[in-house]
Amino acid sequence: MLLRRVVNSVVQVRAISDQMTPEKYERIFSVYSLWKRYNFRYGFAENPDHKQVQITRSDRNIEFYHRGCPRVVLDRPEGTIRKLKENVKGYMRNAFVRGLGLQEDKEDFLALCNSAFFEVLRAVREEDFAKLAEVTLGGNETLQFHRSAAHKLNKLQKESLDITEDDLLGDNGHIIRLPFLKEEMGPYIHSMDFTNVDAVGKTHPKSGENQGDKVFCRYKVIMGGVYKFDVLRKDLRKDNIWENKIVTPKDYAFKSPRYTLVELDICQEAHNQMPIKLDSNRDLYDFHVYSF
Repeated sequence: MLLRRVVNSVVQVRAISDQMTPEKYERIFSVYSLWKRYNFRYGFAENPDHKQVQITRSDRNIEFYHRGCPRVVLDRPEGTIRKLKENVKGYMRNAFVRGLGLQEDKEDFLALCNSAFFEVLRAVREEDFAKLAEVTLGGNETLQFHRSAAHKLNKLQKESLDITEDDLLGDNGHIIRLPFLKEEMGPYIHSMDFTNVDAVGKTHPKSGENQGDKVFCRYKVIMGGVYKFDVLRKDLRKDNIWENKIVTPKDYAFKSPRYTLVELDICQEAHNQMPIKLDSNRDLYDFHVYSF
């Protein structure tokens, strides 16, 4: 089962290391402005149809992302010691990513992630997981959790997941981790580990008799967007007093800018000889959807 199967069109990948255009600078600055200038109504009584979306098996809840706008970089460290620790972890993570051979097909990999991101959101909105079942480790059994969660969403919650390429955050949708390493794959990978079970705890035997169970390298990519981002940006341009708080436009479905983030857990079979080699096939291990 190849993650590549979800690619229906060529996705242009814009790396942060590419030449910055004035338009891209303006777009990134707009994300900062959105978070700073729009009135957020957390803790206020709202229409129950506006409630947040949280589809995840993990312990990480939506409050993790309420600490600040994810923009381009997730969880920017503060303080000299913490920055040093995060930098060391980042360099080690990048070395591991290179050692496993993930750097060589960076652009192809990021394009596949973009396609998977949009397919996950479409599947949840339409409650149609047929395509994802073909590329998910464990297939329909793994996706039953997401299918049940999607069925409980109301119409407006599903509408909030209608993210287009014009709505993407970060680097073409990808939220990176510091330290930023020019042209490297490491900053796009948020965590890595190894497991011998799928998301529902089942093992997958290797081909042949008495070969044992497969071991998978699992790694996380985070992508996101803002619902109708360009509508909000147009409203920002109408007011030249940057410090004033503003509200969402009348034709905007929500009282506050609506952010959607998807964590994609991707896996490849790891062959246990040293050095470790990863199978060329990629599967979707699990995914987590947050909208707030």
